[in-house]
Amino acid sequence: MSDEKKTGESPAKILADLKRVEATTGRSGAIPRMPKEMMFDATAVEARHPDKHLRWLNMSDKNKMASRKAEGYTILPESEGGQKIGDEMVLASIPRAQYEQRLARQEEENDRRLNAHTAEWEGQAEAMARTLRDNYGIKVSPEKLTRL
Repeated sequence: MSDEKKTGESPAKILADLKRVEATTGRSGAIPRMPKEMMFDATAVEARHPDKHLRWLNMSDKNKMASRKAEGYTILPESEGGQKIGDEMVLASIPRAQYEQRLARQEEENDRRLNAHTAEWEGQAEAMARTLRDNYGIKVSPEKLTRL
């Protein structure tokens, strides 16, 4: 028995119906009214406030909200272009100078961590050179030991 006889519809009509359902409901079941990247677009607000750094905060994560507020983020009021999406997401801001200082501190810390092994190796070479000089009278430069 063919598909047409079982359902009474042609395969082309069934495919067309499936495509229509997919287009109107989306994969999650919600009707796609707006792409996600447009929903979180704050370029107009950024243009109005070039001296501020903007960030979306998830209000349902209380620990993250507290840490962002400790960093200096404040919820942007609607009168200044602040936005809220549902009960979860809110647009927050921090002065750009403060944000740039935090980025600089993070960059310094990253550099320190990336070069910590070199500093440790140089310290061990200096200790070895000191031990060789003090205990055995052998003069070796620490730089020569680091090249080994």
